[in-house]
Formats: sequence, C-alpha cells, structure tokens
Amino acid sequence: MTRITLFGLFIILLTTSMSFSSYAIDRRRDQFGRDFSYYIYPIASTIPGLGTAAGAGFSVLNMADSDVDFTGFYLRGDFDASGFVLLDLHLIPETLVFDIGRYDYRVATKAYTRGMESEEDEFIFVEVEGDYLIGQMTFSLFDRMFEAYYRYGTGKNRLISLLDKEGEKFENTDTDWSDQRLISYGGIIDWTDDRLDPRKGVRLESLRKTPDIEDELSSKYHVDETNLTAYVPIGEISTLALNYYRSDAVVYDKATTDRTEIQNRLGIFCDPGDSAYQQCSETLEYNIDRVVANNEHGTATSLGGTQRLRSYPGGRFYAGHTVFYGAEARWNLSDVNEPFDFWIARGVHTGFQLAAFTEQGAVADDPADLTENMKSSHGVGFRILMSGVIVRLDWATGDEGAQTQLFINYAWSLFSVDSPG
Repeated sequence: MTRITLFGLFIILLTTSMSFSSYAIDRRRDQFGRDFSYYIYPIASTIPGLGTAAGAGFSVLNMADSDVDFTGFYLRGDFDASGFVLLDLHLIPETLVFDIGRYDYRVATKAYTRGMESEEDEFIFVEVEGDYLIGQMTFSLFDRMFEAYYRYGTGKNRLISLLDKEGEKFENTDTDWSDQRLISYGGIIDWTDDRLDPRKGVRLESLRKTPDIEDELSSKYHVDETNLTAYVPIGEISTLALNYYRSDAVVYDKATTDRTEIQNRLGIFCDPGDSAYQQCSETLEYNIDRVVANNEHGTATSLGGTQRLRSYPGGRFYAGHTVFYGAEARWNLSDVNEPFDFWIARGVHTGFQLAAFTEQGAVADDPADLTENMKSSHGVGFRILMSGVIVRLDWATGDEGAQTQLFINYAWSLFSVDSPG
C-alpha cells in the first residue's frame, strides 16, 4: 500500500470514527479491575534487535479486592533482564494513582548509522548494563477517559564494550558508571469503549520527555511525542485501528560539535601500524558522526522493534524527527468472559484474536525531509486476550527481511517494557 493511499485511508476512517464523539461511549467493562487473577508463567521473549531470552514471571492482578497489580520477571539469554512493577496504588480512589517499578539489564545491541539512508550492515555492537527505578503519578477522571501524568526515572548504566561489525573490540573506551535521569509528563484523552482492548472511538496521547544527561559531551534536549489512534468497528466484536505518530527532538542546550574534542572525550584512538587500522578508523568516524548529529539535532524516538515498523530491529532508524502511520485489522474469534483456575494460573479469558497490519514511517534531521524515504512493514499476528493483559505474537516483513516477536499488549504504545521512557 503506498504512503498516499495509507494516509488517505487514515483520514477517511479517522473522520468516520470522530462521529462517535457526538455520542457518549460506554466502557465495556470496569476500567479499574476488581477480578483477582494470578499467573506463574515461563517467558520466551523475542525482541527484534536484542534477540531471545527465556525465564519466568509472576503476576498478581487486583490484589486484596483492589486495583493493585504486581509483576516480577527474570530473563536470561541473548539479553539479561529482571525487575518488578507495582501498579495502580490509589492514593485517592480512581482519581490519583501511583505506579513504581525497578529493573536491571545487560544487553548487546546493534547501533546503526543515523537516518533512513543507512545500510543494513552499517552498525557497531554496543554492550551495556544498568539498572533503573521509575515512578509515575497519574491524575484520572471520567472512568479513565482523561488522564494527566508525571513520570520520573533514575538509574545508572555503563558501557561494557564497544565492537566493530566484525566483532573486534576497541580498547580504552570509557566504561565508568554514569547516572541517568528522565522526566516525562503528558496526558491522554481516551474516548473509547475500553482502555486495554478498544473496539471503537478515538485516543489522543501527548508526551514530553526530558533526558537529564550528566555528560558535557551531549546536548540537552527534550522530545515531544503525539500519538493519535482511531478505532473503527468491524461487525459486532472486531475493529480496524488507525495510528498516526510524531516524535520531535528540540535542542535547548547545545554541546560541542568539534570532532577532535569529541574523539578525545570518547577515548578511541587507532594505531596506523595495526592491521585493523582501516576498520578502526571507520568505526571512529561513525561514533564521531553520531555524537555530532545528536548534539546538533537531538534524537527523537526511533523506529523498529516491538512498537513501530515491526519488521525492523529495535533502534533501526533514528534522527531528530520521526513520523509513522499504521493500520491494523483485528478480528476477534470469540467474545467470552470465562473464568479459569489452574494451580499456576487463575483469571478471566476474554478471547482469541487474529490481526493483519501495515505500517509506514520515516526519520530525518530536517522535518521537511520526513516524506522523502519512508519504509514499510506488513504482517500478521495472533493474540490471546485475558483480563489485564494481552499476549501477542506478530510476524512482520519489510525491505530487510522478516522479524517475529512475542510481546505483551498491543503495539503503538508510548510506554512499553522495552522502551520505558
């Protein structure tokens, strides 16, 4: 489907869905769940760009006849991660809600060249580890149809190793621990029939996140995100979802773009007498280019991974600005509300779902160039819907091949486990 066709379809269906605004949309179920559930489950997580890891998780939903949820997880494999989240602590019932979570990680990711023109084999390997604590306060009204929130994250991380694409390790890189802080605030207008699994209506989300970077080598900037999704019913229980997303970085305190100063701070030097000198020089130039561009333009939210352009690995495309369009048909095979109770799981099963989706997006440092070279993903999915959680298995294909991912909840989120900013 061409970009013009997809955009035209989005506008038509968004206009159609907006007709719902002249009527009061009733929620299909309680948005502050009360049904007690628990799950002990093995985890085999596949995240494009990170790989596969296995482990276990434990979730308890709606504890002690309340809306409070707890989840803990432990994963080991191509990447390591563990942590917990405690959600929906009501300081004022159904009005002021507090969430908190903590996780640690050790991952080796491919860092690609900036922009849409980068080739699939233009990357370096970056191995990092860290831990993070995040808390959020949410003010909620009208059965969660309006919410405003403030999120604060703090932690530390460090570079373990930096390797070129041939796997050669660079010496003398800075592996000291550095502090991280991220402040985010935003709001949601959710004119739909359900927060978790909407079938009709419109949802508008707006977010500003400000990384607090204690590194004189990096510019200070904030990122503004807008996420608009329309849900158009298909028959009685299925829906067509249309998504528009925009992310823009705004630099407000610019750091150096002097290449010599950046190289000295990076601590990467290439020996002309070394047989790997050419590869070292190419990787050094790549790193300097990346820092210069980030300091000049900032870096908006990337495309690829579990949320947008699902056929590409996480972080595949990034620059100062991002735009994205998506369409996803969701066919619910059943509409049930069946309690189940096994010794390792208890909850309410609400149905199975098939999906087909198409996505297009682009990044650019100049926003005028965003429509010049858009990339596409197309795919299908299968989902298991339960009270409080959706388990999705998606397969997507694009110009660089196919990706399969097993993940929690629908795509197109501003906040997910693998991108908690």
